[in-house]
Amino acid sequence: MIVQPARVVAETDVSYLLETLPKLACPRCEAGQGCGGGILAQAFANKTYQLSINKNTSLKINELVQIGIKSSLLVRASMLVYLVPLIFMIAFVVLVGSFTNYQDLYTVAGAAAGMLVGTFVAKKLSNLAIHDSISSPVLIDDDKDSCWYHAQ
Repeated sequence: MIVQPARVVAETDVSYLLETLPKLACPRCEAGQGCGGGILAQAFANKTYQLSINKNTSLKINELVQIGIKSSLLVRASMLVYLVPLIFMIAFVVLVGSFTNYQDLYTVAGAAAGMLVGTFVAKKLSNLAIHDSISSPVLIDDDKDSCWYHAQ
């Protein structure tokens, strides 16, 4: 499970609007002893996202919570974003190349067209997945002792 701290910013009749808090790197990376994730985390530290979560429990505005998504969702999303355009690109290269006797200019144009079409298809598929209940984040019991990140 991937855990992210968030703050409750608004409330509707059926859901809460949450804003994710910037997540810093693990303590080892922040000390410069890890994989370098601290440098990457600093580059994107000011980026926050808003999402809604179903109203299954009672929360207050400005309350800090922990939300989580299944790790398998990240794997599926990564496969969708990276593999679908690649598969379309290869398919278009083969298709266009077979009709043009694999002339370089047409093959490159086919690859570019396949990448564009694949990106469009991946975007449409990801929009469908967002509305699926599987991709909804869940509230996690806030156990600060088991989490290396403490929201401030």
